[in-house]
Amino acid sequence: MAADLVALNAIVGNMQTPTNINLCSRCKKQRIVVRTWKEIVINSTIIHTETACPDPDCQEIVDAQNNATHEKRVSSEENRAKTEEARKLKIRQNLTLGRARR
Repeated sequence: MAADLVALNAIVGNMQTPTNINLCSRCKKQRIVVRTWKEIVINSTIIHTETACPDPDCQEIVDAQNNATHEKRVSSEENRAKTEEARKLKIRQNLTLGRARR
């Protein structure tokens, strides 16, 4: 049984299968490449590929979902920063009050 699995993995591993299939998260259709660009960062070249769903209505919905997620993340980061600043201010006030009592 184990030998059969090893042989099967060897056969499947040698098959020419596309590794860059990108499916729409909503409708599961294969996404299309809208644009590709290169960016050089220090000594590395990064290749960016922007893809979109072939169904424009579906892409609009996905964009709206992505924007909502982004807004939520930004809001969460802002709230975290405000909470951290309030915590640091409270610590500073407590240290100042402690010194004033002596």
